[in-house]
Amino acid sequence: MAWALNMLGEIARHNRDHDTAECYYERCLGLARESSTEWLVAAVLHNLGYMACYRNEYERARELFGESLSLHEKRLNKKGIGECLAGLARVAVCEGQVERAARLCGASEAMLESIGSRLDLMDREEYERTLSVVREELGDGRYEELIPEGRRMSPEQAAEYATRDRSARRS
Repeated sequence: MAWALNMLGEIARHNRDHDTAECYYERCLGLARESSTEWLVAAVLHNLGYMACYRNEYERARELFGESLSLHEKRLNKKGIGECLAGLARVAVCEGQVERAARLCGASEAMLESIGSRLDLMDREEYERTLSVVREELGDGRYEELIPEGRRMSPEQAAEYATRDRSARRS
């Protein structure tokens, strides 16, 4: 039942019906927490992170992606970690932290490539929008410097960089 609610949320999100998507995700999260289904809790927190972004609630988005990231790290789920890094890159670009977003994009790409994976459709669309803004704001030269910086981060370094306290987020 919980997984079905998550999938209904994904369909609503794909159709840009964010209110409906968020309702499905919230219901799914409640059931996943109730049943201690940690992998699903992590996935839904990630999805809710995007819902917070759509509402310009960036602090909340950062918290949701951060909690999801912690759960994925605990489970050593590299795909989940890569997805959360991409989500946190979206938050960074929305807050005007374009260099930070570029590094997080590089880290996300490297993480996913290391396991032969890629972002799911909805996350890929968000990621492409993030990359577009990053490239436009930074220009090709700076973009080509920062993406590889992120790609060289270890998973631990990337997670630490992604979740630094607010005062360090300016870089």
